[in-house]
Amino acid sequence: MQQDKLHTINKIYPWFAGLTNNLVFYVVINTVWLTNVKGFDAMQVVFLEVCVSLAVRIFLTPVLNLSERLGNTWAMRLGAIFLLITSLLLTFGTEYWVFMLAMLFQALAVVLMAMRDILIQDNLSHMHKSEDYLKISSRSHLIYTAATMIASLLVGIFFAKWQYLPMVLGSVICGIAVVMSFFIYDIEDSKAISNPSNATRSIKNTINPNSIISTSQEDGHDKLSLPHPIKLSLTVLIFSGLLSGVINLAQNNGKLLLQYQLETQFSVDQVVAYLGLVWFTSQIVRIIVDLIYPALQRRLQNKVVILLALWGILSVALLLLGFFLPIDFASRMLLMASGFILSPAIRDPLHIFCQTTLFKKVDKADRKDALVYLVVMQQAGQFLFSLVASAILLFLPLQYTIVAVAIVAIPVFAIALRLSRILRRGVER
Repeated sequence: MQQDKLHTINKIYPWFAGLTNNLVFYVVINTVWLTNVKGFDAMQVVFLEVCVSLAVRIFLTPVLNLSERLGNTWAMRLGAIFLLITSLLLTFGTEYWVFMLAMLFQALAVVLMAMRDILIQDNLSHMHKSEDYLKISSRSHLIYTAATMIASLLVGIFFAKWQYLPMVLGSVICGIAVVMSFFIYDIEDSKAISNPSNATRSIKNTINPNSIISTSQEDGHDKLSLPHPIKLSLTVLIFSGLLSGVINLAQNNGKLLLQYQLETQFSVDQVVAYLGLVWFTSQIVRIIVDLIYPALQRRLQNKVVILLALWGILSVALLLLGFFLPIDFASRMLLMASGFILSPAIRDPLHIFCQTTLFKKVDKADRKDALVYLVVMQQAGQFLFSLVASAILLFLPLQYTIVAVAIVAIPVFAIALRLSRILRRGVER
């Protein structure tokens, strides 16, 4: 009976994770929504990213304490509810402080929803199928990508009929996800369904690199013993944080820059349609990358981290070339759109690489710690880059925020080379 329930949960989980990976319609039209519909300027839009990343750090400890009391199951469900609240505030809010409040709820959702990865890991361990995590995780990414692809094709039509329609539909999707969350639970946490105060595994408030790297065994698989465990844990976390910052700023500011360029030639409705087409293309690329990435990681192994860094650099380079080269408008838009299209495709491989690298070396009881540290570093990188971008916008135009990202991408590549060497030494040993 329990095995049947686990199979059902594992079937529902990819759909739930896919629909809660982000706000499906908002992610397509966020810049147009905030600037043209809500009337905010570029600096206000960028500063909202600062708010969500800062809120993740500030509220991390109390939210984790709450998740300890609730357990993985109810923490995940509360995260889904907070995501719905975020969508409703973004849709119907009018004042800037309401949008800052929405970013607060989004930050809380980010931390709480991270527990869903631990949940599915626990359930797979009970089924002795821990090796299926990569397949299930990739499936959830594909569902999210497919959902945003459909949204990007329809968003222009919906926006032209009623500007609020895409955001309302996005809130409906969040509502469906909340309902789905009540059909998913952690088998180890099942008592929390009737008694939410049950504690799960403890979470440390400070990083202990030696707990991140372990040489124990689980499910019959030996964990790799590495010569420099502290270097590995810290390097993975720092690389994840910095590259996440590069990707986030290149995607959001690049999209905003592309929007402003399109608005010089087209109406708002046409701009939404073109941005939807660009996003649709980016999701096709993302699906292709998600499909080939597991095989790519098996083939390249430790070298895949270098490929991820080069991909990020190429994305930023295309954005800058498209803006600064003295070429015709169509060619400029093609280059800038190509840079934007490449940036979302790095997100899933980066998260999967960093998470599997850490999870492969941790005890089962320490997985939550590793995942939390990973989420924190990603948010810290996004906060740092967004804060710098906000400061730059006080004195310089939007394009120079992309220039700053290009400069930072160079040391990120150096860290990728270092991480690759650490991993290679571990394999050789």
